Amino acid sequence: MKFSRRSFLRNGVISAVGLGITASSLKVFGQNAVQQLVPFPDLLASINAENFRTFIGKDFIFYTEDSAYQTILLDVVNQPDNGRLVQSGFRNKKNKSSAECFHLRFSVENQDLPQATYKVYQESLGTFDLFVVSGKSDKAATILTAIFNRI
Repeated sequence: MKFSRRSFLRNGVISAVGLGITASSLKVFGQNAVQQLVPFPDLLASINAENFRTFIGKDFIFYTEDSAYQTILLDVVNQPDNGRLVQSGFRNKKNKSSAECFHLRFSVENQDLPQATYKVYQESLGTFDLFVVSGKSDKAATILTAIFNRI
């Protein structure tokens, strides 16, 4: 049986809506089943470099299983694309490049945090997972970098 892309997507949406309505009445171990089937919206998918720039100098808390580390967002750096992403056809409806590449740099004092995915909390943003790598460090602070590459 052959499906067009359009009919596949339409049927998938109809099925998902049907599942959501049915699952909303289910209880699994005393909790609403929809919360277990449908993940929370991804905060990082909707925030861009300009949004992060408003948080430069603000505190971000990085959590491990047994500790919490206070960091400060130092800067947000746009990565040049040299026109390659635009030439590849990644465009939005206004015919502008929809690709976005940037990185965040955090400073954490007196700690040497390893490369890992951390649960991060920021007062205005809330909680999200972020993969960071440890960079330049001295006795006073370590720089952590998170890279966003949306193509």
